[in-house]
Amino acid sequence: MRRATASRFETARLRTDGSLVLSRRTVRKASWQPRQEVVVLPIGDALFLVPRQSVVLEASQAISKVLAEDGVTQDQLLADLVEERRRYNREHYPDLYSS
Repeated sequence: MRRATASRFETARLRTDGSLVLSRRTVRKASWQPRQEVVVLPIGDALFLVPRQSVVLEASQAISKVLAEDGVTQDQLLADLVEERRRYNREHYPDLYSS
């Protein structure tokens, strides 16, 4: 197992307003983007910075990609949604539709 050496560590600067400034090299190594949010995980006296992942955004992008590949338009999707709601309501609330 290799030992961590001082050359593997970089420093950051804490400003008087509480913001933390990381070097460009550190940001590049982490593959972070400007203005990207990170989660701060306090563990003992250490703070770990982890990029914040938006599960909803990633899922939305994946769904959009699949729909585009299949040629499904927004209008088609919305029309199908209206029909699916009608079907659901008739199935779950039959008293409202028995006249």
